[in-house]
Amino acid sequence: MTARLLEYFEPHFLEEALVVLDRFDGRARALAGGTRLVPELHARLGDVAALVNLKRVADLHAITAENGAISIGALATAARLTNDPAVAENAPLLAVAASTLGSVQVRALATIGGNICSGDPASDLTAALLALDATCCVATLASGERRESLSDLLVPGGVALRTGEVLTRVIIPFQRSRFAYRKMATRRGFEMALVAVAILLESDGARIQRIRIAFAGAGPTCVRGLHAEQRALNANILSEDLDAVAAAAADYDCAPQTDLRASALYRKQLVRVLTRRCLEDVMRVRT
Repeated sequence: MTARLLEYFEPHFLEEALVVLDRFDGRARALAGGTRLVPELHARLGDVAALVNLKRVADLHAITAENGAISIGALATAARLTNDPAVAENAPLLAVAASTLGSVQVRALATIGGNICSGDPASDLTAALLALDATCCVATLASGERRESLSDLLVPGGVALRTGEVLTRVIIPFQRSRFAYRKMATRRGFEMALVAVAILLESDGARIQRIRIAFAGAGPTCVRGLHAEQRALNANILSEDLDAVAAAAADYDCAPQTDLRASALYRKQLVRVLTRRCLEDVMRVRT
């Protein structure tokens, strides 16, 4: 059997990359970190005719903070997110989540755009970004750039990108609220969590003013804990037992699946336990 060769491109500008992706009409794959793409290629090589390596596109690496928001290029790695001063100051939840992602080697390769576009329901970075109300910027050759909330872009098994579109950057409003991030993994070197919980909370000292809860590994995609958020807002959980909020998260917000790593029942219990522990963490933070 003759081995099938892939065409390979290394554009220096985003427009070049978009031209190549358009030329192959859905049979080209954009290469960022490659931690999720390589296994996909092994499984579905017949569907792919070309690889477009985006690493030489300088704009996709940029991280800037201005006008009340931080813009993070899709090729920013987990290692960079962990150590970048602008991320640490304006989106510390993302920095903490990035620091937990797999091994040192994985963090050096894995990108924020790759984590989102892989569609992995256990993506640490995607869960943190959901809690941070992130907006995604998507570029296409025909119509330029469009913006869409991350929650709207996520679909089971992937993201709602059209053929030839590229995720270019993520925009996060400055977030300096109390936060917590907890995850359970089978071992430290694994890239993704069995279950992860991210929480952002703002209060006036007595009552919650705003809360965001997001989960990884708790459904067909990373999800917001809308029922748990509403339960927290309806009651003064700064002085109330936190079990009700954790129960709402496990019973109404999550639909975990059984796979080789863990059962759905175990994941649901992890959601309950980790949500409560995250709430306890943010309660202890002094504002």
